Amino acid sequence: MPIILFYLSLVSNAFTQEIATQFTSYRVKPSDTLMLIAFAHYSDHRQWKQILADNQDQLNGSHQLTEGVELKLRMPLKPLEARPTQNPYLIKTGDTLGGISIKVYGQPKHWKDIYHNNRNQIHDPNLIFAGFTLYYRDLTRLPALYQELH
Repeated sequence: MPIILFYLSLVSNAFTQEIATQFTSYRVKPSDTLMLIAFAHYSDHRQWKQILADNQDQLNGSHQLTEGVELKLRMPLKPLEARPTQNPYLIKTGDTLGGISIKVYGQPKHWKDIYHNNRNQIHDPNLIFAGFTLYYRDLTRLPALYQELH
């Protein structure tokens, strides 16, 4: 496996905050959005503006992506930590952390547990996006987690 592909496979499994001036290419897939690409590549949906700025020539200032278009993505400077490996939940339109808590735990009071488990992905607990994946822990582990957090 070429070194760059090995590095990209490591980066895709790590959270990142900082980006560099070296670029890699990314081919747009069906149903991609700038936010989803930013989240997948940088673990930070807010980096979509940087992707837009770096690709003005391909996108002509539009947020609309066309399948197959090659985008330039800045290389992350450093991986921070691995993504959660617990139970995945794909956020749907209209979901809230309280609503997700009801769906996965049967009651809304565990929304903070979902938030704390995903705090590297959620910057504002009142702002989550359809199409992103959150992770929730087994309810039997929650009492031990409270001990870890306090």
